[in-house]
Amino acid sequence: MEKILNAKQAKVPIWKSFDLIGDLVLLRAPISEVEISRNLLDEYKRIGEALLNELPYVKGVFLSLTPVMGEFRLRKVLHLAGTSRKWTYYREHGCVFKVDLESAYISPRLSYEHSRIAKLVRSGEVVVNMFSGVGGFSIVIAKMANPARVISIDKNPAAHRLLVENINLNSVEESVVPVLGDSVDVIMESLKGVADRVLLPLPSFSPRFYLAALEALGGEGVLHFYEFVELEKGERRGDLIPKAYKRVETVLRRVMDCAKAVLLGGRIVRSVGPRLYQVSLDVSIDKNLCG
Repeated sequence: MEKILNAKQAKVPIWKSFDLIGDLVLLRAPISEVEISRNLLDEYKRIGEALLNELPYVKGVFLSLTPVMGEFRLRKVLHLAGTSRKWTYYREHGCVFKVDLESAYISPRLSYEHSRIAKLVRSGEVVVNMFSGVGGFSIVIAKMANPARVISIDKNPAAHRLLVENINLNSVEESVVPVLGDSVDVIMESLKGVADRVLLPLPSFSPRFYLAALEALGGEGVLHFYEFVELEKGERRGDLIPKAYKRVETVLRRVMDCAKAVLLGGRIVRSVGPRLYQVSLDVSIDKNLCG
């Protein structure tokens, strides 16, 4: 990307890294939809055409017009060059996923986390994925580990449809259970105490989600949190994990103060903006003190 921008002397604001998702490229820029004039649009399209010429395996180039936002964590994208279809097939860790850039959340930057979590899952475990999306975590877990079930909940109908298709594409129908609905409602109605492990890949620090995750666990288990944390002035990157855990622990105590929480590990997943990072935390929970 940097090579193309330097060679073409790009005259628009644009991040020099991009997401390659299947045969589609998603560019990002510090600019909103309303700020793109005709001249800027022409320049972005020129960059898109240059990428198509430079990368023969790329069939379409898009520009993200909004950050990931809203209840379903979606973004609006603008077609720049090549095919205008927004869906593609994306592969990682021997799995194939049908994805859509605009109707369901997808990030190849979570690929390492998908495999890392899968390697932690023990044979016969029941895993609840509270925000499964198109199945990134769930299907990789099913393929790499030997879970009894991976109950995969999502409220977005488009993501759920893709999840069902991806379960079939990867032949994991016996272990991955797709559920359309609000994860809190689903857990409170039918999944209390069933899980050995719960994934919360939707950043929010929400007491509502934390309580449901705790309720889903049996007496003991593990919660996997993914939260956004700001690096404030005077802080170091090494401060992010203890800072994130302190916030997580505070919320856990608020919703179930009888449970014992222990931080097993944490890592900085990625930078998502100026001084803003996504942090993953693996937290052991013991509810046996709750009586």
